[in-house]
Amino acid sequence: MAFEGLTAEPDGDGRWLVVETGRPRGEAVVATVVRRGEGVELEDPADGPAAPPRGPYSDVDAALEAFGQWRLSRFEGRRP
Repeated sequence: MAFEGLTAEPDGDGRWLVVETGRPRGEAVVATVVRRGEGVELEDPADGPAAPPRGPYSDVDAALEAFGQWRLSRFEGRRP
């Protein structure tokens, strides 16, 4: 699972680490995706209070895409 420099790596039952490629391993994890009920939610984004919507999302790929789009919009100055 990948979205523009982000990948989701399994981290146990119903959890995935969102990893940004190209960053040092100790800093590469930027969020966690957790299965909740019928969908998944973003958890623990490194950006703190200015975080993307938690979800729920239909699957891990949708959560990755939403997180990537949110980060892109922040980079482009469309969000705080």
